[in-house]
Amino acid sequence: MDLYKRLFSCRFFILPCTISTTLAMVQCENIAAPDSESASAYFGKVQVNGNVFTDTSGNTLILKGLGLGDPYMVMQHNRWNEEYFRSAASWGARILRIPIHPWTYRLLGDTSVFSIIDDAVVWAKKYKLYLIIDWHGDGNPVQGIYLSDYHSTTLNETTGFWAKAAERYKNETCIPFYDIFNEVDAIAWEEGSITWAQWKVMADEIIDTIYAHNTKAIPLVGGLEFSYDLQDAMDDPLKNTGYAFSVHPYPGRAGPPYEQNWDRDFGFCAATHPMMLTEFGFDPDDTICPSIYVADTVYGNAILSYADTYGMSWTAFVFFLDPYWPMPLFSDWDSLTPTVSGTLFRNALLKGKGKTGY
Repeated sequence: MDLYKRLFSCRFFILPCTISTTLAMVQCENIAAPDSESASAYFGKVQVNGNVFTDTSGNTLILKGLGLGDPYMVMQHNRWNEEYFRSAASWGARILRIPIHPWTYRLLGDTSVFSIIDDAVVWAKKYKLYLIIDWHGDGNPVQGIYLSDYHSTTLNETTGFWAKAAERYKNETCIPFYDIFNEVDAIAWEEGSITWAQWKVMADEIIDTIYAHNTKAIPLVGGLEFSYDLQDAMDDPLKNTGYAFSVHPYPGRAGPPYEQNWDRDFGFCAATHPMMLTEFGFDPDDTICPSIYVADTVYGNAILSYADTYGMSWTAFVFFLDPYWPMPLFSDWDSLTPTVSGTLFRNALLKGKGKTGY
């Protein structure tokens, strides 16, 4: 196996060969588009206030929850339904992250994808959950080098998606967060290169598009090295305001001493911007990419403690089970028996459930 294939296999979102490319497999529940008036009345608005999220009364919000699977992939397990959301809420989640692969968007088309998100809005309201919409590109958007066709996109496609999403959900206060691009990386093994200065120009253009349709949205912006490295973000800030940083501090990104390395790579941003750990997790027995994902509860407790210290919101990865996705939080679909990481994160969620600001 050559270097590219080895590294690509470490980035997990390789879709099962059993997935059909026909729209007939899409099984939406055909719920009507959400009513904007009832949506705005259901959840209080989340806003950026300095380096924290607050509600309209000025109370600090630290939102904790779970990352879901791509809806189309969840459908292949016949699990994209209300029960999926009820189960996530029963674990103590207050917020869920919904990844939309560019491949999914191209396959299904915008009408079907937004119908799927509409379903999520209805279920989220029922179980008092906030949502993050995540455009799940992965790679080098400046040079057009991506991990796979499933993650590949263009700036036009990306801004086109966000223009439609921001317009459609501009009055949905249960969707405060737009994760503008899942993970940016140079893809150096394909001779790619990217700098923060290059990425921030694109990030600002995406945010401009979002704000043109929804000035109330909170864009989430990741750094380099697969949304981990923000070392240049403070010295060379985006021109836009009102955004928060998205970070994916998987254990292999920086080993012990964890806290010292996290301070260097992204933690210092918490002094001026809200932070959301939108992907993190671990699996002591991972075989998909052990150099990145293998860790134990020492790491798990460290990242949770770090998030609490700096007031970071988070969505643990991943409330989904499929052989092609690492670090599942449960070991079977029927009982949702927690894995090692699932037990730790579920306990943390249940411990905080119902507290002010959570």
